[in-house]
Amino acid sequence: INIYGYKALNLFLDKKYYEADKIFKLQTEYILKNISIKTSENYNALAKVCKNNNIKLIAMQYPVRSIKPLKEMLKDVDEITFISNEENFKKALQTHKPEEIFTDRFAGDFGHCTELGNTLIAENVAETILKLYN
Repeated sequence: INIYGYKALNLFLDKKYYEADKIFKLQTEYILKNISIKTSENYNALAKVCKNNNIKLIAMQYPVRSIKPLKEMLKDVDEITFISNEENFKKALQTHKPEEIFTDRFAGDFGHCTELGNTLIAENVAETILKLYN
């Protein structure tokens, strides 16, 4: 479990948004300082395959988390579209219980999605793709 994420989400759920935001920022800083080399290598290898095959790469971040670490991993890649699931999930968590969105909290601040959580992701992806092609 990500201790920062677990604590931040608990504060968020208690409507202590200022305190939660401070912990979410600490979590992002920690992740940025500890980016997995293997994950970064895998993302960059995928980006290379996409570029070599003229495929538009869309990279999406986990629910609730900042997009910054993902952008850092792919900072040397041109023409990439990033999808953040931070604000849409935080907004949903203001009106829905976590168990309505996640089946668990295995990562601390998020978990595997329920139908509602998957719908939030799908709508976000669809909106991004429509913007790309309209």
